[in-house]
Amino acid sequence: MMNLNSIRNYSRYFHMYLISTGVGLIIFGIIFLVWPDLLVYLVSFFFILLGLMSIGLAWRIRQMEKKVRSTIHGFTDNVKDTIHGISDSFDQF
Repeated sequence: MMNLNSIRNYSRYFHMYLISTGVGLIIFGIIFLVWPDLLVYLVSFFFILLGLMSIGLAWRIRQMEKKVRSTIHGFTDNVKDTIHGISDSFDQF
């Protein structure tokens, strides 16, 4: 259960977070007013980064899918071999 001091500390830190975020956004706004090309570079960099991350994630998912399929395929082959081995053993009797 939260006591009054922890609520005050949370409130103080949250207040500072909001102030620092506001100051940072104002600074970025002024920078982009002075150098509008910087915004273009920032957005372009962001899109390139997201594109690279998307390609990397797709490649990683594909690699994992191949590994899972080969594991499942190997497992089913082992099960089939075991069943055939058991049925061959019964055929001998």
